[in-house]
Amino acid sequence: MPHVMFLTKDEQKLFSKLPSSLQEGWEVKEEMLTFDDSDERRRMRIAVMHLHDPKLLSFQEKAGTITNAEELFKLAGKIDLTKVQESDLAEIYFALGPSGISMFVIPLLEEAQSDDKVESVAALTHVRHALLESMQPVS
Repeated sequence: MPHVMFLTKDEQKLFSKLPSSLQEGWEVKEEMLTFDDSDERRRMRIAVMHLHDPKLLSFQEKAGTITNAEELFKLAGKIDLTKVQESDLAEIYFALGPSGISMFVIPLLEEAQSDDKVESVAALTHVRHALLESMQPVS
């Protein structure tokens, strides 16, 4: 049974360039959901983060002064998330929003040379997809 990942069209192009051994066992579904985020919404989400890790508290303080997504994502890209608690990761992902998570997906796909990296991509796409689902307007 293949594992699922949700990729945008651009991400699918990158995935298709991976060796077949890394593509094996994955079912790629196109990410169809979108969310029109704004700098104001991101600043609000950053302001309400409840973080524990001191380096992330520093990130939160710096991020609160940034006024545009590009600079925020650049700052977020410098964070080492390898030993961060899951609760802090959830806060960071929510604050960055779907477009911020995408900022991590593309470089991971570009440099994926192991199953572990592909699994990391898949995990991030599931987080992004869940965020996108939660951010859809209620009908």
